[in-house]
Amino acid sequence: MHATPKINLIDIGAVGGLGLPWQGHQDKLDWVLSFELNEPPQLTGKRLRYDCAVWNFDGEATFHVSGIHGTGSSLLKQNIDWVRQNY
Repeated sequence: MHATPKINLIDIGAVGGLGLPWQGHQDKLDWVLSFELNEPPQLTGKRLRYDCAVWNFDGEATFHVSGIHGTGSSLLKQNIDWVRQNY
């Protein structure tokens, strides 16, 4: 009998843990590598979370924290006027 293939997942901006659809299908996941600056680093079994932001260069940059529990945080500065006009 063959083992069912599993998915390795990279989650960038992983505040609050796995979202949909993965939250309801964790049995289909093997390794999970996540990056979330607003949460402490953690290694649990095959789940590894780094407390850093991901960008296209090495170095330091300003990290803009916004949203409820940091869910809108980014290396990009949020355009508050655009958000107000569209949401």
